[in-house]
Amino acid sequence: MSEMNIRRRATDGMRDEEKEAVDRMAAEMRRIQARRAQREAMGPAPAAPGMPPAPATGSGMELVPGQGAPGQAPMPGSTESQAMAASGQAQPTTDLANEITGSRITEDILRKAIDTLKKYKDGKASLERRVVSAQQWWKLQNWAEIEKTGVKGSNANRTGTPWLWNCIVGKHADAMDSFPEPVILPRVRDDKEEADRLTDILPVILEINGFEETYSKEQWQKFIEGTGIYGDFWDKDMHNGLGDIAIKNVSVLNLFWEPGISDIQDSQNVFHVALVDNELIEEMWPVMRGKLKGAKYFNVKEYKYDDRVDTSEKSLVIDWYYHKRVNGRKVLHYCKFCGETVIYSSEDDPATRDRGFYDDGLYPFVFDPLYPIEGSPCGYGLIDIAQGTQKDIDLINQALVTNAVVSATPRHFIRDDGGVNEEEMLDTTKPFVHVKGILDDRNIRRIEAPGIPSNTITVMQELIDQIKWTTGNTDVQNGSAPSGVTAASALAALREDAGRSSKDSTKAGYRACSRLYAMTIERVRQFYSLSRQFRITGPRGQERYVEYSNERLVAQAQGFMYGQDMGFRLPAFDIHVHAQRENAYTKASNNELALQLYQLGFFNPQMADQAIMALDMMDFRDREELQKRIREQHSLQQTAQALCEIAMNMAMEIGDPNAIAQVQQVAAALGMQPQMPAVALPGGGDISKPQGELAGPDERYANNPIAQRAAERAAQASRVD
Repeated sequence: MSEMNIRRRATDGMRDEEKEAVDRMAAEMRRIQARRAQREAMGPAPAAPGMPPAPATGSGMELVPGQGAPGQAPMPGSTESQAMAASGQAQPTTDLANEITGSRITEDILRKAIDTLKKYKDGKASLERRVVSAQQWWKLQNWAEIEKTGVKGSNANRTGTPWLWNCIVGKHADAMDSFPEPVILPRVRDDKEEADRLTDILPVILEINGFEETYSKEQWQKFIEGTGIYGDFWDKDMHNGLGDIAIKNVSVLNLFWEPGISDIQDSQNVFHVALVDNELIEEMWPVMRGKLKGAKYFNVKEYKYDDRVDTSEKSLVIDWYYHKRVNGRKVLHYCKFCGETVIYSSEDDPATRDRGFYDDGLYPFVFDPLYPIEGSPCGYGLIDIAQGTQKDIDLINQALVTNAVVSATPRHFIRDDGGVNEEEMLDTTKPFVHVKGILDDRNIRRIEAPGIPSNTITVMQELIDQIKWTTGNTDVQNGSAPSGVTAASALAALREDAGRSSKDSTKAGYRACSRLYAMTIERVRQFYSLSRQFRITGPRGQERYVEYSNERLVAQAQGFMYGQDMGFRLPAFDIHVHAQRENAYTKASNNELALQLYQLGFFNPQMADQAIMALDMMDFRDREELQKRIREQHSLQQTAQALCEIAMNMAMEIGDPNAIAQVQQVAAALGMQPQMPAVALPGGGDISKPQGELAGPDERYANNPIAQRAAERAAQASRVD
């Protein structure tokens, strides 16, 4: 059977991307085996003076190209590490800044890339204006944005009411109440143990990255701007050069993609730009010295900061990700450049030239839109939806406040020759106001402010209700009780029903987190070639320390069948995301359910079969775990019952009432009631009485010959001759 036929059989039923991954890992395994065989044939290479010898083959230190060899990383705190942090992007496995000769990324290619970047920027100009405006609304700069629409209101009493702001805060609180936690599920039985290990390891990786804060920032982006973006990179400088996964927030203003696409992975190119100090660039990459003139092709759209930000001494450092076909498969390549100078190119790196920068072939960005729209990976946010209503509320609120101020501040008409001393009239500390001549309505008259029409208050209240219902932030969800509803269960049900829109946005966020976690697993598969320590905290707080590497994640050889090599299998997993922490309503509901199950006898081992059948028809979190515990308790009960019966039979066989009483006590402590059948003993006696009736020595030994003989022997042994 040919190798092609073998691989076709080994990958039958897989998705296209899985087949590509299997082919990619199979080729890599063949290259590793070829290099290993070559080294074994040549013998160990002599060590350089002052350097330790290379590890022997099979020592567990085999380093796959591009998988984070320790010798390739600079020490922490280096200028290269600082600049990579400034750009917020992945760090290459090898720094070729001073070694690129005959680069595949020529100046013509860079110019074309820059032209493409400018087209992408022009394509998202409307999105950038909308995002910057949303941040202004969030900062309660309402009137500055209202005037941009052509509405000219009074310069007095320009108060931005925070109704929309409060809606966003409520939605963010709901999202944090449902913080995501991953559960890794295997697709084949052989990967179950590895899936369980990933379920333990992945939360630790997220905790190292401070993912709770990252998630919080992403949710703020999502509700305010309409789209939150994660970045999943490999940072080779972490942990003293060992390297680790870096998960960060990415601003939509710094990311550029092909206009008109809805999925970021469909874009032919993706650019991430960052403004970096010129001095830092030259210090970090000496190849850039004297080449920063003209390195700022355009002005990146920026938020309107409260501080003045000077960008005159900064230049654009661009991370360019692009897809390319290599040997018939799509790979991801990466190029970092500034001006028209290449800093790093994965196509010039021998370790990544054929395999690509990231093995999964995906752009390291995950989009999480709130309200998706066609033709863009971004969506609309709460401000985009409700800013019109907020504008109307602000306009009416300004009119109401102005009217109230005018009504509370008396003003008068005064004739020029009226003879009223205006200074004394305005000075409220003086009890007398002098006038000349006769004082009547012809000399001074109060200006009467018109009253507020009743429908104005009604319209404003309707607008407030409109913004609440439109954004899903009703009074019930904020804790207020409708009139006539007093029962706690009814209030809880109303609040749960009022949070449907929050649940929808949370589910969408879980889908984005699922893609992020899958990307993180691919980083583990590619770069965790060296073992590292993790502290795992169990469900009851117990701690254990484990070592982990990608040994069981890389392509697994399938062995031989009928003399034919069956190729390789790449472990694949499904990801389920659920809430790590429950909200108050869910906690109360779960507690109430547990009490009901206890009262109905679900935890009684004697009713295990009925309880498991009933649980099969129910649906709640950790149902399978509860069924498992009930089965274990039932099995333990059966084992204890069998042991008690054996102990009872042995005690009755030797005819020892004390032993029988002890067995009864143990059975009672376990909640069992063993039967005491009448058993004929030698000599015609029987034991059928419970523990309380076996207290008298005469009655215990009267009809028991064995006990009588034992008593006589004991008496003889203790007799003093």
